[in-house]
Amino acid sequence: WVEHVAWSPDGKWLATAAAKVLRLWTAAGDPWMETPAQEGTLTGLAWRGDGAEVATICYGGARLWGLAERGSSRQLEWKGSLVSVAWSPDGEVLACGSQDCSVHFWRVKTDIDSQMTGYPLKVKSLAWDGASTMLATSGDVDTTVWKFEGKGPEGSQPVTLKGHEGPVTALAFARKGGMLASGGADGVVA
Repeated sequence: WVEHVAWSPDGKWLATAAAKVLRLWTAAGDPWMETPAQEGTLTGLAWRGDGAEVATICYGGARLWGLAERGSSRQLEWKGSLVSVAWSPDGEVLACGSQDCSVHFWRVKTDIDSQMTGYPLKVKSLAWDGASTMLATSGDVDTTVWKFEGKGPEGSQPVTLKGHEGPVTALAFARKGGMLASGGADGVVA
């Protein structure tokens, strides 16, 4: 069965993930590409902001699929199971929530990766601000926001936003202005 679907930013392509296979379709519904079975079940997918690549995640890391060369891909390896994925709007960072209650991310131009740990729960929701300078993460009753300005977030302390009595389950930044909304298992929107 199909577990994940996402339109490309320009609306010309539809990506679907079923079991271990990614399929790309034209807007008219015609099949365009089907990948070989991946290492594990695909647990998420996300388009890069310019629509040139789609990322899939599963146990073992993320894979970036380019549209320019149909079927070309590159693997971003990580030994663990990834459960959520989000591209920074500028396409420079791919962030993933992990089964081990951490956030793993790659700077995709260099494949340099890093990890942020200490979450009590799996990080199932990620949201970038429109300027690609802040990444909001779930994984607790509080929302944790990491700053990606300068050399961050490595070696920095995140901002913690309180507002829920139950785990944060959904996050969304406004496209402009830096306003963040969070939804929680407590039924509250902050």
